[in-house]
Amino acid sequence: MNCYVLFLYYNDELQAKLSRFRNRSVMEVDKGIQEKTEKFEREKQQLLEQNKQLRLELEQVKSDRDRMESLHKEQDSELAELRQNKELLSQWEKQIADIIQWVTEEKDARWVW
Repeated sequence: MNCYVLFLYYNDELQAKLSRFRNRSVMEVDKGIQEKTEKFEREKQQLLEQNKQLRLELEQVKSDRDRMESLHKEQDSELAELRQNKELLSQWEKQIADIIQWVTEEKDARWVW
């Protein structure tokens, strides 16, 4: 019976050690999970902040692009108008030159008589 008492004693002691070991292991796992969760949340917040910043930059780039497109269209319109004016000016210059030539020819023709 003495052996049985010793067995019970050691069994209880081993059960207590096993229970402490399990508790410690569970606590370590919980601590590890908590650390990983906190790290994940920090990284998630950093990524969300970066995403927000990138969205703001994208909106600024879109705004700049729209402004540049508008300016480009305006400049294209002005260039087309300048080309048209240049063409008209060339036509007027040709007409004036033709008129001067005609007047000169008429003048020369009248002096001949």
